[in-house]
Order: sequence, then structure tokens, then C-alpha cells
Amino acid sequence: MHCVIINICDSSWTWNIKSDHSRLNLIDSYIEDHADRLKLKYLSFIAHLVEFRIDNKKSIAEYLELKNGYSLWWMSLLAEKSLYKSPEIANCLNLLAIEEILVDLKATELIINGGDINVVKALSFLCSGLNIKCVIGKNRLKGISFRSLLNPHSLYLKLAYPLRSAFFFCCHLATLTKLKSLKDLAWFEGSNSILLFSYFIHLDHGKSDSGCFYSRQWEILPDLLKSFGIRTNWIHHFLKSDVAGNIDQGQKLISKFNSNSDVNGMHAFISSYSSLYLSWKVMVNYILINFKLPRRSIIEKAFKLPNSSISFWPLLKDDWLSSTRGPIAVQNLLWIFQMDKAMRLMPRQNLGLYLQENQGWERALLHAWKRHNHGDIIGIQHSSLRFWDLRYYDDVRILNDNNGVLSQPKPQFIALNGPQPFRFYLEAGYPKESFVFVEALRYLDGQSKNSGGKLETSRVGLIEDIIILGDILVESNKALLNILQEVQKNWRSLTLKSHPGAIININDYPDLTLQEEKRALSTILPGFGTAIAIGSTTAALDAYLAGLKVIVFLVNGELNLSPLRGFKDVYFVRSNQDLAIAIGLAEGYKDGNTAREKYFWTDRDLPRWRELLSHYYKN
Repeated sequence: MHCVIINICDSSWTWNIKSDHSRLNLIDSYIEDHADRLKLKYLSFIAHLVEFRIDNKKSIAEYLELKNGYSLWWMSLLAEKSLYKSPEIANCLNLLAIEEILVDLKATELIINGGDINVVKALSFLCSGLNIKCVIGKNRLKGISFRSLLNPHSLYLKLAYPLRSAFFFCCHLATLTKLKSLKDLAWFEGSNSILLFSYFIHLDHGKSDSGCFYSRQWEILPDLLKSFGIRTNWIHHFLKSDVAGNIDQGQKLISKFNSNSDVNGMHAFISSYSSLYLSWKVMVNYILINFKLPRRSIIEKAFKLPNSSISFWPLLKDDWLSSTRGPIAVQNLLWIFQMDKAMRLMPRQNLGLYLQENQGWERALLHAWKRHNHGDIIGIQHSSLRFWDLRYYDDVRILNDNNGVLSQPKPQFIALNGPQPFRFYLEAGYPKESFVFVEALRYLDGQSKNSGGKLETSRVGLIEDIIILGDILVESNKALLNILQEVQKNWRSLTLKSHPGAIININDYPDLTLQEEKRALSTILPGFGTAIAIGSTTAALDAYLAGLKVIVFLVNGELNLSPLRGFKDVYFVRSNQDLAIAIGLAEGYKDGNTAREKYFWTDRDLPRWRELLSHYYKN
């Protein structure tokens, strides 16, 4: 008889055997050891979900189709598979791991300590399917404070999804009066025009103030386009930033840029394509979709995995409801009609480029682009890739389906910016003919000369000089700093570079004698020899490319979302013992003898970009 005990503390799951308490295991370690199989299982579930037929008639995807050929399924949280927007995906992977463990151990009883109600429901359903006795042990119930009851966000989350949608829709209507007319836009057209779809963020502050458009996401590419005689059209998603804190400031900048369109190109926000008529179409389609959707009890059956005792419904029901009845549904309908109007009014473009992250809005853009007969469109892989960033992965049935129920809009090509992303995509099952190759625009100045070659001691500081690279999750930062205090090492130099969204007070850690650094990474990294990067921060990649020895700290229960996962010359640690060992190994690290893996292509002459553009334009 085997009794398995599951201990759940926030995101951290552990399991042990009742008959052998000395055997304690972290589920995240099991997931890492069997990562490829578990990831494929989850991707297979998404393919099963999209083709699941209600009453042997229409598939779920077909229920979410609009008359104009668009589909809310493509844009749903479930299809997007983003751990950032759908954190319960991590618990789905935990559940897949637990099923394998229970079957392998031939368990007869499961005791659950902790966990929220949805996790407990999912585990109870699993036990029922496996014919295992389920005992719910110590569950930590968080008290509800009077202050939290009055918190506007908490009150909003307690609303039914249709009410949240109504609130979101009213907020959208309130912004219509702030949007400027599109009548003054004179989009460039003809064989030498191009459309770039981007985000209105990461702009150069000084250049913006002087009326010059410069985006850190695209860097020197606009200059190369000018050298080809290409005239640029830009459509942006507005995002708040230090350059433009609200939509009014953003539109003033747009007007500045457009006043010198020969230099800056023509610019507009996608939200500018909204109108009262468009909003009315959104409302009508929202009602129609919800009117024809099957009952929740029927949909729930689709979340049962084939050949498994798992149901993901308790964990993913909020993603489904938000994508079909909630604010996500309204936002996606807005994007559908905005994109359709934008591509209909836009003069035919020879080529389109967009920053590819496989978010919902991209599917609307791709369908609208093709529907209105523009030229080729290319998705630009503009940053690093992560093994567990499931947005970039799909079941092979979805990848290979171009016209069936599993198909979804795709670009003509995906532009990859380095050998590592190329390897990622090939391993994910993408065909080679899907790709073109370009330089990594955002990393042209960031990759050290030693990337892909021998490290140069003159390039970086002493290996004992350690910089801590913070993550956006405050608790993860605190967990590392607490562990560093336990290590109790006589630090030669220990400096903290906080994430701008998670500033840490270094005075809270007097035992570490921390120094604080606020300057740009590219400026400060050469002064250090070792970096301890927290969680999924992409700053770990910056440190690696700059030639530092990198240690990645992961909180127990956290998926390894580091862009350096799988790199043999990077240490991954979760405990004070592992951290102490990694620091010791780093100090013994001989930088002159270690070759680094090349991640990006970073030739500032942009030969790959030139070759790509020459297929569409004459220089």
C-alpha cells in the first residue's frame, strides 16, 4: 500500500511517501526531468480541445467563428497558452506530473495538504478517475480582510463575467472621445511602401521630445529601410511609458512624428480605428457568440484529457469564461474589427512586419492582412525564446493544419534572429521553409565579442564581483536575498540591480552590505564577473552575452522560464546549498578556457536583413 502526500504552499508542490518520510520530492524537479513529454501532453490537450465536437456536430472552434471569417478561438487565452496571462498552466503541468507519479507508485491513497479550492477539485477528480482514496488534510485558508473587500479590483473580480464585460465595454466607449480622426493620415503606398506593426513603448525619450521617432524594439532598421528607398507606415498598440503616460500624450507624439513623415514615417494607433459603429458591431457579435455557445456543463466535458483521469476544467475554466463571456472576449472583438478596418483602409502594402509573440491580436492582424489582399507578412522573433513559453509551441496537428478546424492564421515567414532561436523552433516541429534569418536588432550592442568564442579577462570584472539581477516578482527577489544571508559568505562585492517594476530596499538586508545599481545594464555589466539572475528575467541573457558567469535562482514550484535553460555553462539553483556550491564553482571558473554558445546574430551591417529586403525591394 502506498500513500502519497501532496504538500502545496502557494506555487510550490512537494510530494512524499507515507511509508518513507525521508523521501521528499519537488514536483518541479520531476517536471524538469520529464519536461519534453509533459509539455507535449499539454499541447496535445489544446489540440484535443479545439477539435472537440459538441454532440458530435460542431467543434468548439466552430462555435467561436464570426461570419467574417475571424475566430475568437484563435485569440482565446487557451489558444495563446501564455503563462503570464494564464498562470494556472503551471498547475496543469503539476497535475500531469502528479498523475504519472501516482500511476508509477501504484498509489492507493492521496493526502492533500494546502492548495486553493480549484487545485483541490482537480486533484480530487484525478483520484476518482484512478480509483484512489483522496483525503483533504490541512488546507490553509487565507482570511478575508475588510480592506480587501473594499478594494476596487477585488470587487471587480467578484462580478460575473458578463458584468465585467459590460464594465470593460463602457470604459472603451469613454475613450472614443479622446481618439483623433484618421482623415489626416496620408499613408504611403506603392511598391516601395511597408507596414510595421509595433508597440508604442521603448521609445528614445530625448529623440521623441525633439519630434524624432526612434524605437528600441526596431533600433537601426528604419535607417536600413530608408537606404532601400522604402517608405514606412507604422501602426502601434499604445502602452503607457515614461515617454507617453496617457493616450493624449501619445497622440501628441504621433502628430509630431507625422509632421515630418519623410523622416519618421506615418504613424497611428490601432485604437484610432474605433468608432461608435464599430463598437456596436462588437456588442452585437458578443451577444451572438454567447447566445449560441453550448451550456457550461457540456463544455466542461471537453476539458477531460483523452486517455487520462485528469480534467483541467477546475484550473482553466476562468480562461474559458473570460475568453468567451468576459473582458478578453470584448477586447478580442475590438481588435478583430479594428484590424479589419485598418487593413481595409490601408493602401496595399508590399510587405508587412510585426513583432511576433503569438498573442491573440496577431491572429486578427494576420487574417485581416490576407483578407484585404496585402503582400507577404513576416513575424519578427525579436527577443529570446524560453522552453516553457508555450505561446511559441503547438501540437504538430495544429502546426500542419492549414485549412481544417485546427488551422489558425500564420505569417508567410518567421524571421529568426540567431542560432539558438532556430534550434528552438526546429525542435518544436516547425518546417524549415517557415523561416528567414535576420540580425537581432535589440542586441546589436549587447553581445560581447566573446560570445561564441573565448572569454576575454579584460572584458569583465573579477569573478568575485557579483551582481544580482532582479525579477519582476518581488517575493522571488526576497527569497534569494534571504538565502544569500544564510550562505554567510564574506562577499568581496555584492550589487543589486532591481527590476524597475519590483524595487527592493537594500536596507532590509544589512548582513549582505548590498550596493545598489540603477544604471543601464549595458553600462554596468562589464564591471562584474558573476551574475545571479532571479527567475525568468531576460537580464540573465544580457549578462551571459556580456561574458559573465551566470547563476539562475529559481523559487521552488516555479517553472524554469529562464532564456538560458539548457545551457551547460549556466548554473540553476533553488536552495542555499545549491547556491553556495554554484558560487564556489563560479569563483574557480577559468574565463580564458570556456567557449560560449552564440545566441544571436549581431552584425551591425545587417547582411541578413539586407538579403531579406532585397527579395521585396530594389536598393
